[in-house]
Amino acid sequence: MDILYIFNFESQQLESALARFRFSLASLATQRVRICVSNNSEYCILSRIEDVVPDLAYVHRPYRGKFSRAHAINFGVRSLVSSEYFMISDVDLIYRPDHIDAIKHKLQKALQTIKRPLRMVFWNYNLQPRFEPAWMNIRFLRRFASTSPLMECSDYETLSKLPNNGGGFAHGNGIIHLETFMRLRGYDEEMIGYGPEDDLFNTRIGKVNDIIYDNSDDTASIHLWHPRLQLIQLKKNMSIWRKRKAYYESLNAPDWSDVIANKNRPNWGEIS
Repeated sequence: MDILYIFNFESQQLESALARFRFSLASLATQRVRICVSNNSEYCILSRIEDVVPDLAYVHRPYRGKFSRAHAINFGVRSLVSSEYFMISDVDLIYRPDHIDAIKHKLQKALQTIKRPLRMVFWNYNLQPRFEPAWMNIRFLRRFASTSPLMECSDYETLSKLPNNGGGFAHGNGIIHLETFMRLRGYDEEMIGYGPEDDLFNTRIGKVNDIIYDNSDDTASIHLWHPRLQLIQLKKNMSIWRKRKAYYESLNAPDWSDVIANKNRPNWGEIS
């Protein structure tokens, strides 16, 4: 199974993001998975990560203009992914030592009873700062802190003992059927920056695939704490999301043509 990472960090964020990324990769280093890294930053990071995992596919294509996570995912999938089912992972997620085997087992079991392709979304625990001054709330830390006060590492069991916010579904991660992804023309590339491109994609794919939301611990991940990333065009993204989500949810028996994205973008998923 392939797992796709999108890396797009510059200047002051680069080193801290690379540190978290190496921890994430290290948590998968002994698991049966092919790591696909689409690097959209200005800096080539291959020499900084190739020592961590044995099976690595890498492409470096700097992103010009305003970054779109949706567009970057489409490019990464079209450039690197080849397995029937693949995973998308954030660069700061830490996995259990048997995470890949556990999700493969659940996928195979589910496919025995469900007669069409699946989308699977798993649980995620968001770590919080351990040493929080009484006057400094979580919202302040996420927005203004420059470094994480957490001890970061790649060991799931160690991190599981640190404070977290109780968790939630990692809507942008989990398993996707590759053929379905391509037929849907990927994520909606009108979404610029981050959010809520994941929810819109899940609404669309849920019309043609079954979606399983699994909140069990054996397939959960841990999200390393970091300051909030810059949100670009969020107000416009939310407007796109509300309008299109309402439309997709109104469809009772949609055809594929009703739920594909990027209809007016013949070069979707390409970064020049």
